[in-house]
Amino acid sequence: MSIWKSRSGVLWYLIIFLNFGRWYLFSGWLDIFRLLNKCGKKLSKKHQVSRTRQCIQLFVLVYGHTIPAKFYYLYRLYQIPEVKWLSFVYTHELPYWHELLSPNRKAQSLSVLANKAAFSQLLSKLKLPTVKTYSILAPYQFDEKILFSKRDLFIKPKIGSRMENCYRLKYINSHDKYMLTKLANQTVETGKISNAIHLTGKEFIGKELIGKEIYQSACQQEMLIQPLLYNHQAIFELVNNKEIATVRVVTKCLDEQVVVLFAVFEVPLLTKNSHFSVYDIDCQTGLLKNISNCLTDNDCSIDGQRLPGWNTIVELARKAHTAFIDIRYIGWDFAVATDGVKLLEGNFNWSVVPHMVTIDINNEFCY
Repeated sequence: MSIWKSRSGVLWYLIIFLNFGRWYLFSGWLDIFRLLNKCGKKLSKKHQVSRTRQCIQLFVLVYGHTIPAKFYYLYRLYQIPEVKWLSFVYTHELPYWHELLSPNRKAQSLSVLANKAAFSQLLSKLKLPTVKTYSILAPYQFDEKILFSKRDLFIKPKIGSRMENCYRLKYINSHDKYMLTKLANQTVETGKISNAIHLTGKEFIGKELIGKEIYQSACQQEMLIQPLLYNHQAIFELVNNKEIATVRVVTKCLDEQVVVLFAVFEVPLLTKNSHFSVYDIDCQTGLLKNISNCLTDNDCSIDGQRLPGWNTIVELARKAHTAFIDIRYIGWDFAVATDGVKLLEGNFNWSVVPHMVTIDINNEFCY
């Protein structure tokens, strides 16, 4: 509060005035027009929600609650009474929402979750399955023998989250060549799920170009070299895709008791590199449920199927959270790979959108 009492408080008030002014006079109107024009017709046809009703509710959402219009379609707010709109969590509330829910968090725990090497070491001590690290590239170091070893690799920063600045290196055996693809974080956009991995379009073919790109990344921070995972045969038969599908499990720890709160299954689409199909997982049974909105077109063929390895995933998530009892909520990423279930990482500032998109809007939910 002292900053508000100081002279710089005037600057803060000016910033607030400019941001709210821009939102109410320009950005909000543009947001409504763009989304209504892009999604209004489809929603009217698919869910019989008139454009007039959409327009009215969008104005209430944008100007009454200062919530971006995209969430009206993404969270299916057109099916929910207005009094329940604020029960959802929106991305512009992060990371403060996570910080509020874990007031007793310790810096050491956050550091371990962020540091992938330290996280992997902790999992090994707990005897939890994780992905093996072949090597760590230090700044200004480059190990060509490990990188070009005729195997598919996944390269990621030692400290980071949400696949920022990660790489997928594939060895093309038929041509004896390597192809490197840079992965990135997808922000929330209409028709796309928040924080989904997507290809940036930056592809590097040939050892010289690949080596240069990895070297430049390693000069900025240490990089972990790990095997590139592929789906277990049971997952492949379920989704007909060998590219790794991930399971996000959110656990809650209260009074040292850990429970599974949410879970979703994210499947990369073969036809669209920037898109994922996201399915809700019944935390009790492991059954998959397709909950679509006007922006998504999920494959309904796996609706009602049981996720392979679900019991193991639940057990591992609960055990892993016991090492971070000072953090109330953690989002865990799992993969059911060819050699079994792997715990990929734990996230303090986990993405809320997949869970808000797939949550059953007919039931009450709380945190």
